[in-house]
Amino acid sequence: MSSRIFWGAFAMLSFLLEAVIVYALFPQWKVYSQGKVVKVTIVQLPGLLSKYGDLKFEYEGKMHTISSGGDAALHVGDTLQMKYLESEDMFKFVDDNPLGAGVFCLVFFTGCGIYCIWYGFLRDRSP
Repeated sequence: MSSRIFWGAFAMLSFLLEAVIVYALFPQWKVYSQGKVVKVTIVQLPGLLSKYGDLKFEYEGKMHTISSGGDAALHVGDTLQMKYLESEDMFKFVDDNPLGAGVFCLVFFTGCGIYCIWYGFLRDRSP
């Protein structure tokens, strides 16, 4: 009986993590699919020695920040195209599809949840 509770808890945790992933991916997917392409001006780049950092840019007189990898081809003052959706107030790079890793995570956690249910409740328990 205690193993059923244990595996059931892991299955519920797996499905809860799926809900969190969907909640985080949905606004990004809206920006990717419905956002319009706008031009922004780069104000500050990530540090030269850092692999990742914040890219600061200006759009319609307001400053915005997005996480970015260091790209040697970008310079302060350059114009960059990004996708923007006003209802989400979020910017994404034009070719940044959020479903790439998101679908993998959803499939992985679905498989984990199904496996936990099968192992804890449905597999044959006879010796």
